[in-house]
Amino acid sequence: MRIYKLHNRCLPRQMLIAILCILFLKTSQGQFRCIDCSEDSINHIFTKMITRDDSLNYYVLILDNIGVLVNQKKIIADLNALIRINKELNRINSRPYEWYRDGMILWENHEKENGIEKLKKAIELFDQQRKIFGHLSLLNLLREYFNYANKQEERLAYYQGKLDSYQKNGPIENTAACYHSIAGYFAYKAKYNMAISYYLRAAEVYKTFSLYGYYYEFSAIGTYYYLWGNYDKSKEYLQASYDWFLKAGSRENVMGINVGLALVAKKKKNYQEALFNIDEALHILDKHPIPAFRAICLAEKGGILLEMNQIQDAFPLLSEAKVLGDSMSLPMVSIQGDFEADYYLYLYYQATGDTDNAEKMLLTAYRKATEAKLDGLIQKYRKALFMFYSAIQKSDAANSFAFNYIRFNDSLFSVQNATNISDFEKQQQEKESQEELHVLQLQKVQQRNYFIIAGVFLLLVTFAAVNRLQFMRKTKKQLEEKNVLIENEKLRAEQSERFKQQFLANMSHEIRTPMNAVMGMTGLLIDKNPRDDQMHYLDGIRKSSETLLHIINDILDLSKVEAGKIELEQIDFSLHEVVAQVEQMLLQKAEESGIKLIVEMDKNIPILMGDPVRIFQVLMNLVGNSLKFTEEGYVKISVKKLQESDNSNVAIRFSIIDTGIGIPKDKIDSIFEKFSQAHASDTRKYGGTGLGLSISKQLIELLGGTLNVESEDGTGSIFSFQLKFKEGSAEGLQLRLLQDENVDGSILNGLNILLVDDNDYNLIVASDSLQLKASVQITKARNGREAIEQLRQNDFDVILMDVQMPEMNGLDATRFIRKHFDSPKCNIPIIALTASVLRTDLDRCNQAGMNAYISKPFKSAQLIKGIAKTLNIQIRTTSDDLRRQQVYVKPLSQKSGITNLNYLSTFCEGDKERMKKYIRMFIESADGFIHKTEMALLKKDYIELADLVHSYKTKWIMMGMNETKEMANQIEKQCREQSLGLTFNEDIAILIEHIRLATWELSLFCEAENN
Repeated sequence: MRIYKLHNRCLPRQMLIAILCILFLKTSQGQFRCIDCSEDSINHIFTKMITRDDSLNYYVLILDNIGVLVNQKKIIADLNALIRINKELNRINSRPYEWYRDGMILWENHEKENGIEKLKKAIELFDQQRKIFGHLSLLNLLREYFNYANKQEERLAYYQGKLDSYQKNGPIENTAACYHSIAGYFAYKAKYNMAISYYLRAAEVYKTFSLYGYYYEFSAIGTYYYLWGNYDKSKEYLQASYDWFLKAGSRENVMGINVGLALVAKKKKNYQEALFNIDEALHILDKHPIPAFRAICLAEKGGILLEMNQIQDAFPLLSEAKVLGDSMSLPMVSIQGDFEADYYLYLYYQATGDTDNAEKMLLTAYRKATEAKLDGLIQKYRKALFMFYSAIQKSDAANSFAFNYIRFNDSLFSVQNATNISDFEKQQQEKESQEELHVLQLQKVQQRNYFIIAGVFLLLVTFAAVNRLQFMRKTKKQLEEKNVLIENEKLRAEQSERFKQQFLANMSHEIRTPMNAVMGMTGLLIDKNPRDDQMHYLDGIRKSSETLLHIINDILDLSKVEAGKIELEQIDFSLHEVVAQVEQMLLQKAEESGIKLIVEMDKNIPILMGDPVRIFQVLMNLVGNSLKFTEEGYVKISVKKLQESDNSNVAIRFSIIDTGIGIPKDKIDSIFEKFSQAHASDTRKYGGTGLGLSISKQLIELLGGTLNVESEDGTGSIFSFQLKFKEGSAEGLQLRLLQDENVDGSILNGLNILLVDDNDYNLIVASDSLQLKASVQITKARNGREAIEQLRQNDFDVILMDVQMPEMNGLDATRFIRKHFDSPKCNIPIIALTASVLRTDLDRCNQAGMNAYISKPFKSAQLIKGIAKTLNIQIRTTSDDLRRQQVYVKPLSQKSGITNLNYLSTFCEGDKERMKKYIRMFIESADGFIHKTEMALLKKDYIELADLVHSYKTKWIMMGMNETKEMANQIEKQCREQSLGLTFNEDIAILIEHIRLATWELSLFCEAENN
């Protein structure tokens, strides 16, 4: 039987008898010797031995054969007994056993390094006696002490040295333990191909003298095929070792393999089979207790129950496992198996919404894995920590773990795949094929002696056929291996790309947030009429900030284009308005540089169908680029309708012409490359990333055109492209614009809506916005827990979920609903109501399972459209759209130092009674907010202070208090990051004063309206 063919697993009867009865050999000194005897068989021998010589032989057998399976105190006691008896008899050289004992005592006294050195010296003395070490002997036991001491590199060096020695000097049988220990090192490093290959080498050697060792290697191979993702191969090896150890009566190995089979079943979602295997192991443990095994079994059973959503049943098992494992300092990877109680407890606390304990458990697991240098588990926990911190919006921590995950993932790890097979096993299969071919050729040679002429002919035909078959098999095999390699690389690239994109999104958030603060505060300082010298510095800060923000936007846009995540719209739009917007945005920049910005727009261009946002982006890039590289003269935007336009399409030619520095002819092709500019000095002189043209080129190609350039060095440039559009309609454009304000709310009639928000003001705004436009039933909840209880008791059509709330936030509540409710409630549409429009925050909503988001503050039409789109309800406008547009109430122009009611007037559609209702709510809540803020500041409870400020954001926006809102954003950020500035208390005082002034101004407004 070859080790890579498992379909023929039946052992000859005499081999089973041999292993059960043990092959005993008489040495020259009269002592019994056997390799990998079972504990039961050794105890059976002891019952038939009555002399002191028999007792000495018994202890030698115990220490040589089951040292790995017993605890340290038992080993020390047996070693003392052996040394004591040998002093009387002087039958053996007991010196190596004395080193063995001294090493164990040092280890018990926590002198780990000295203990390991003593054990190594004991092995050296045994080597001088040319002792053959079985799988359960000291040579294998030592690797466990390297593991406990977290000395993986030292372990590798030691066993590589021993392997070289045994290969040169013998006994060759001892190479098996070396192969096994080297394999374990690669397993720790998550290099599963190398690990399995070394375990297979160990198995080949053990097969010659120890069937115990041979099948133990099978169990290790099965374990690492499981971690490598080939679950069928894993089960095949585990089952082979299970069958043999069951017949041999090895309880410890049967228990361990049951755990492995349970993990494979869990991966295949066969949870009942997984529980059966774990319970089998626990049943054996009830009769033959081994604490380490019990801790592992309890942890894995808890992990299975978590996947089955039996969360409460899992917790007591995981708690017991952790207490038991911690009490014996059980390592995460030991001879008994992997111990991940901390990680499973993290999953439990995460599922129950206890983020503090979840974080604590996951960090504990990560710390232990790092200390033990377990690269596989380190990467697993890095990924988990990244996802965890992203979910709770701790971007700094998330980015750190994501960076390390990405940095090490590609270089260290094999991609999990169901088709993974170790290189050594492939070589063995090839070797067997060659042996079979050799046997076939020998048979043909023998036939030639009997059939000279016919035999030669037959041999040639057969040889050709075999060669042909071999060639076909080899070619097919190479093709399959190549396909597997390609698939593995594809999986690796996709996984790496996903994390890079998410990492980039987080980094964008982290850079944009402080950049917005820098730019905002710089603008505020400029508005306060600074001195000329101060203005010089502030202008430098403003320009540098704008440059940096431009670089960030370029990099993000490029990543979206390359990832294929740009989606083009087809809507009615006015190209005149798009070009006018570009002119308006860049006119000031042109005037500052003393350059004329000229627009030549064909008046015959009609309303078009297309993506105005992308066209605006391209024009902004190209015109901005021309302005940057033009020091005098002009930049012209030329937009013309071409004669080749037909009835169904309108062809438009865009040209951006400048009198700038131009581009050398030999550089024209390179300017569209990423991070490339025409002149080496351009980046230093003009700034920028060299990405604008690359992005513009790709966007134009997506729109169906080609970006062309005409230029010579020093003579200016012409960038041009041509696009075709379907002709739109003025009615369609007007309808699209009117839909923002004139959505027919009755399309939502009859809906039962769950509205979740911790802020009274937001609850009233959302419910009023809906109930004034539609006949809907609204149930309110103030946090995620209340939402879950409401969903348990009632049926809803949709949930409007605030993201940031106390007790349980909207993201955790959504995850809980998706995971723990049965259909159809687990699939209920959930729409996020969020004050953030950052891409990273919106991505978190999507990852949590939310279907859509609506930004706060919102208008009634936005809320109705968002719900309708999520529920696939066709949107329609009221029949009197045009009339409503003509008589629409003009927004109130009332403005003062703190408040501006234009937004509120628009939101309430000019209804002053509704406006006064929201104003009264603001005034009534002001005193309570001020009191709570002052108390939180007094208690230095900055988290509560941040929550208070966050909950008031909508009110400030509704009342047009933009300056107050920006100040509040900075206060909230400082509170959450615990990075209080020198003016923090002063900022709080100004914030409170703003609210008092606002209440005074709003009271005056209400009095005026009442009169």
